[in-house]
Amino acid sequence: MQVETLLDVPVADAIALMTPESEGKQVLSLSRLIKKQKPRSEIKTTKEITYKSYTVRELENGSIEVERDGALVSPAKPALRDLSLQLNIPLLNSSGNPLNTRHLGSQIIKSVEELKANEIQPVAPAER
Repeated sequence: MQVETLLDVPVADAIALMTPESEGKQVLSLSRLIKKQKPRSEIKTTKEITYKSYTVRELENGSIEVERDGALVSPAKPALRDLSLQLNIPLLNSSGNPLNTRHLGSQIIKSVEELKANEIQPVAPAER
């Protein structure tokens, strides 16, 4: 008989990973044990904008990151809602459903890029 250790943590930590008790049972899914996210430094940024005190980044995996005054905001969606109101971006899609974090973040990035592209550039005085 062979015994393999799948989880070596205190009971309280294991219970936190389990599903809520149902019919006297709790379940600990293996996917919760093996799911490993890449460290932030390994995920590249594909798009980044700065608007007022916010920095919004779209990462190569599609995730959206928001920083306010240099501090990472988690969860990002409330900050994105704030920005969308400031930029007059609707919070609902064409079907009337709320935009998820990725779509809202993409809309904000696109909107700020357009704003910056449309800013009036100072005209150099004509040489005489």
